[in-house]
Amino acid sequence: MRFAKRLNDSSASIITNPISPPILIMTKNMKTTNKYDYLKVIQQNCGPYGWEDVSEYPAHSDGTPLDRSSLKADLKEYRLTGYPTRVIFRRQLTNPI
Repeated sequence: MRFAKRLNDSSASIITNPISPPILIMTKNMKTTNKYDYLKVIQQNCGPYGWEDVSEYPAHSDGTPLDRSSLKADLKEYRLTGYPTRVIFRRQLTNPI
């Protein structure tokens, strides 16, 4: 026999069974955290050390930056230095809290 126990959050419930461990059921209203953070990174090649990150900007999972205007403005400034400059898309694991 299964019993449903409601959590403090009105959008989730736990189904308990005396034989198996509790199961968390998620509904549409529950907000999940992403496994990855997506970034647009400006890099410069400053000599023998290779490409180094100089700035990073949060982005959507498809690679479009959240604030495109500041990325473009900063890229323009970095290109004035004369060093080779590039923009890359990076995916990194989200830090668990």
